[in-house]
Amino acid sequence: MAKERPPNRWLTAPETSTEPTQPAAPEQDPLEVFWGPAQQLGTQPVPTGEQLPRQRLSASTAGQSTGGGQLWVLGAHGGAGETSLAAALHGARAAEHRWPVHTDGTTSRVLVCARTSYAGLSAAQRALTDFASGALPGVHLVGLALLADAPGRLPDALRDFAQLVQGGAPQSWHIAWIEEWRTGDTPVARHLPRALRRLSKEVARTPAPAELPPAPASSHSL
Repeated sequence: MAKERPPNRWLTAPETSTEPTQPAAPEQDPLEVFWGPAQQLGTQPVPTGEQLPRQRLSASTAGQSTGGGQLWVLGAHGGAGETSLAAALHGARAAEHRWPVHTDGTTSRVLVCARTSYAGLSAAQRALTDFASGALPGVHLVGLALLADAPGRLPDALRDFAQLVQGGAPQSWHIAWIEEWRTGDTPVARHLPRALRRLSKEVARTPAPAELPPAPASSHSL
């Protein structure tokens, strides 16, 4: 009886598995991996020690009664250009590095600003994460303004970091260095960077958000 020869592995096709293959997982945007879709609430809250303070506003607060159309410029850190930027945007108010939270259901329109240094971008990242956690009832984030921390081109590493950070805002603007702000002078309108003029127009066109229910006094530590 002839002995059966083993199959020639060079001539015989390899056996294929009959088990169904799992489809490859779709690639995910690295910004969504880090931030999730812009304006999506429910991320982990920022530790209390790293949060910007809150200021509670109400109709009875002296000098603080403002409607939902009021724009607040919130500097994410000291030296962010909060006061200068608020002065350049018609009708805006500096938030003094504190989230403006109304207790009467009025919605606060907030523009976060920060410098493009590593420390400034990190502070902006914490502020946007704080907002995305849902810990700021009644706050409507208009966007993020990144102000140059020095004249000249931004280094590649900081530019990449800025792109990552701005992924957490619904819209963002980059403002070039303004020498007059450094010396405390008021820049001539026609000399303002194009991005700042565009920011002013686009923020002015942003509609005021609808009124929200009053924030419970015990919901968050403000």
